[in-house]
Amino acid sequence: MFIQDKKLLIEYAKKMIKDELTVGTAGNLSIYDPEEKAMVITPSGIPYDNMNFDDLVVMDLDLNILEGKNKPSTESFLHALVYKNRPDIKSIVHTHSIYATSYSTLRKPLEALHYIMADLGGEDIKCAEYAVFGTQDLAEKALRALKDRKGCLLANHGVLALGSDLKEAYSNARTIEYIAKMYHIVRFEDDVHVLKKSDIDAVIERMKSYGQK
Repeated sequence: MFIQDKKLLIEYAKKMIKDELTVGTAGNLSIYDPEEKAMVITPSGIPYDNMNFDDLVVMDLDLNILEGKNKPSTESFLHALVYKNRPDIKSIVHTHSIYATSYSTLRKPLEALHYIMADLGGEDIKCAEYAVFGTQDLAEKALRALKDRKGCLLANHGVLALGSDLKEAYSNARTIEYIAKMYHIVRFEDDVHVLKKSDIDAVIERMKSYGQK
């Protein structure tokens, strides 16, 4: 069950370490299959470099374990809540990337310093209010911050990125880190120009014809 999805999760979990989007066992990833009404998610506390198929956990959205012997990620409730409320989303990547996580301590939206922000659905990335990790409180606050967006910051915690597949979710996590790093570089400048909603809306429209057919 979920053989291809498990393969992808292990591949991207290792990539997350290589790309320095997290450290140790922090963060988590999942893929949701609406036909099976189940998600496969990374386990709690197992190093990504050592992870294999048997370590991954398959659960329904009520958090019943369907397959796997390990305890699932502590953020399983958060993943399930997003999938229940966002039918456009099939994958979630949660990172502790250094620049975005640092920015999350400011507890304010990350603004559009670059038009690539349009990939995430709007002119900013909201920051969810602080809550203890692995709780229903955190999941509900994150869901609110994700309204009309494919990503948010979790205050004093990290990044949550969504996608129609794992590739998109991972790309969105990298985009958030990219924008946060830009902020770090220009944060002491007085004349930084932030793109407006109309600017981002124009980019979203333009992106509809971007790339190869």
